[in-house]
Amino acid sequence: GSIVVAPSNGRQPAISERGGDSSGDGGGSWSGIGAAQARANATAKMSSQKQNEATRSLVEQQRQLIDSFGSQRDIKLGNIARAFADSDSRLLTNYQQALGGLDGTKTNNEKAEADASFSNVANAIRERTNILTESAANGAGESDLLRSQLAALRNYNANQGEVNRSFYDTLQSINNSITSLNNDTANQRTNLYNQAEADCESAWSNYANQTADAWTQIMNIESANPNIASDTSEVYNRR
Repeated sequence: GSIVVAPSNGRQPAISERGGDSSGDGGGSWSGIGAAQARANATAKMSSQKQNEATRSLVEQQRQLIDSFGSQRDIKLGNIARAFADSDSRLLTNYQQALGGLDGTKTNNEKAEADASFSNVANAIRERTNILTESAANGAGESDLLRSQLAALRNYNANQGEVNRSFYDTLQSINNSITSLNNDTANQRTNLYNQAEADCESAWSNYANQTADAWTQIMNIESANPNIASDTSEVYNRR
């Protein structure tokens, strides 16, 4: 190539011929290197763009999972509420039926007491009449007639005592059964409610755990993306 030498006595620089113009080759080499670097940078930036798209896709999948977790939670809570309402309704229906049966037994006991008491009165009247008739036929005096009537009265009193005792024993048994029914029903309703609350707590805990795991996955996915704003990469903006 041509080599410029120092000027002498104000004349133009001399040109020394050494096998062609090397300056032209040098410019072409630098231009080629710049073009290659630009192509490499563009390729690297395109690769970073694809990596960013892949990261965003993975993050979006996790974000959709979080939304689905909320829907699953709401479905579970709805099922729990319906199951509790159905169980509680059946329990109250059975309670009303059992209570109705006990009320019927109570009514029957009252009727039985009334019938037995009326029969006892009728029997006492019959016995008194028979005693008076027999005593009069045997020529008993007034004092004997009074004493004979006392026997019928004592018999009436004994019979009525048995009727009353039977009535109150049955009534006490019915009341005990009603108390037991009330306590059992209250305990069962409490157990149903507590179970429903436990199921709700489990559903919320499961949702919280799943959501926390998904957010952790999102953080890990985004942290694994190293792209920043540069000539060779496009920055990834975290969601």
